Amino acid sequence: HGTLAPDGCVLKLAGTERRAHRGPARVFDSEADCAQALHEGAVAEGDVLVVRYEGPAGGPGMREMLSITAALVGAGLGESVTLVTDGRFSGATRGLMVGHVSPEAVRGGPLAVVRDGDVVTIDVDKRLLALDVTDEELAARLDAYAPPRTASGETWPTIRPRVAPEKRPSVTRATSSPSPAPTTDEVTLSISLIPGPPAGPS
Repeated sequence: HGTLAPDGCVLKLAGTERRAHRGPARVFDSEADCAQALHEGAVAEGDVLVVRYEGPAGGPGMREMLSITAALVGAGLGESVTLVTDGRFSGATRGLMVGHVSPEAVRGGPLAVVRDGDVVTIDVDKRLLALDVTDEELAARLDAYAPPRTASGETWPTIRPRVAPEKRPSVTRATSSPSPAPTTDEVTLSISLIPGPPAGPS
């Protein structure tokens, strides 16, 4: 997993023959900021686009990154630029892309402390996603990290305490009665089964 994804990540290989990439990080705190940089032509060959705060809690909701990956392909950068995100990507995504990085940035995962220009290494065969800084430097950055605040001044643990991390699936229950309240570590999606209308004469 490496230093950037201690709890794992998801990497899609379909649509590319690349097995490795090493390059400088371009860090964005939202999908919109990354899309703007692409629109302005501010992304160069070899870059690693780090898009954070787009995970289950940080987004919230973990929107897919199809617009980013499609823009990369459209700009002719699909085979020279990679995406690393705590969000997710579409099944239509092409290129060497890494999503579901866990722990996500808003939970204090290493993705939160990546800086512009840091070198990121992706090696499929070694199953490695790593930030090329010393262990001491990474530990110091993580110790100094504070969760971002909302416009009202709240931090994410105050307003999104029940969102499960990427490595733990949410629970889906098919039931006609209300489900128990979720724990602080789990979100429960309740689905009520509603009978359809009675069949009428043909």
